Amino acid sequence: YVNITDSSGLNITGNLTLEAWIYPRTLSGFQVIVGKFAEPSGSYNPQGYSLLLSNSQLTLYIGYGDIANPAGGTLTTNQWHHVAGTYDRNTGTQKVYLNGIDVASQNIVAQDIPKVQNKASLGAMEWNSVLTNFFNGTIDEVRILNKSLSSQEIFNDFSRGANWSAVLNRTWTSNANTNFTNVSLADATYIWNVRVNDTAGNSAWFSNFTLTIDTIFPQINYSGGTAADGASLSQTWIYVNVTINETNFNNITFYLYNSSQQLNATNFTSLTTFVNFTNLAAATYWYNATVRDKIGLVNSTPTRNVTLTAADTTAPLISLDAPANNTWQNLASVTFRYTPTDTNLQACILYENFTGIWKANETNSSVNSGQQDIIAITLSD
Repeated sequence: YVNITDSSGLNITGNLTLEAWIYPRTLSGFQVIVGKFAEPSGSYNPQGYSLLLSNSQLTLYIGYGDIANPAGGTLTTNQWHHVAGTYDRNTGTQKVYLNGIDVASQNIVAQDIPKVQNKASLGAMEWNSVLTNFFNGTIDEVRILNKSLSSQEIFNDFSRGANWSAVLNRTWTSNANTNFTNVSLADATYIWNVRVNDTAGNSAWFSNFTLTIDTIFPQINYSGGTAADGASLSQTWIYVNVTINETNFNNITFYLYNSSQQLNATNFTSLTTFVNFTNLAAATYWYNATVRDKIGLVNSTPTRNVTLTAADTTAPLISLDAPANNTWQNLASVTFRYTPTDTNLQACILYENFTGIWKANETNSSVNSGQQDIIAITLSD
């Protein structure tokens, strides 16, 4: 609880608004949220103002003595609620609001709220110098205003605290079955609820429901480390990496196929953007990835293929065909002939020490196993 030293700013006699967010752990008994009480006569005839829980109902107390006060609303323990009470001095109207909706109201004789010389309290009340009627729970964002906020202002305060950005629609109807439509809703998460009133003055307010509009397909693309389409690799694994752009991600599945069937479908419900298919035999494989959002919209990468070859542990062979060792010739143009042999040939490089230092001179990347090839260069004497 908190006691606030008595001051003129708290001696509100006209229009009044009391607001707070509360998290009650119990609802029974008489629990003060915020108020300023006194008992001038020495008997139980309190004066002042207070917003409180009374026998599980939200109550606004405007004290001229022992008079009736509006009470209503269905609260839930261990859950945050926005609560408010207003008094309009000009009309004598008192209202109680729960989660932005007025749940009880009454009119009394319009008159000033009596001034009381006592501390204001949060979460308890000081009665004859004794603290009592403690609130069992948490109280936050308390406001005491010398103004009677409108229903729209109260709802806006609730909406801001509930992380609502705007109130799009509030419609009253006497139809038991009603369909509210708004075809222009943009992609976003919306909160909606319903309050029901009967002719006897009873009301009920339902908890908030959320509705998410999502018309945008998830985006997925291959990313770094993924083999190019048509690649040939001497390895036993295929690594697939993607980037995903999706607010309402639900799952992603990586697929691997050979020429006859699906070999693997690895699914993740957490945002995982890569997979490594391992222990694969030498063959040609196809793979892709599919992402889905919570609405059910789907998008996939293009299908790529990659050929895995058996691991190569044999060194290539090469024969130097011409010119023969210790050859003399009277031409500066020399043609070197050679025949490479290997299953996975990549290139042949001519090394020389014509300047006294061994170094690469020419590279031929278009070579075939078992076929003679040439590298022609011009040399000085």
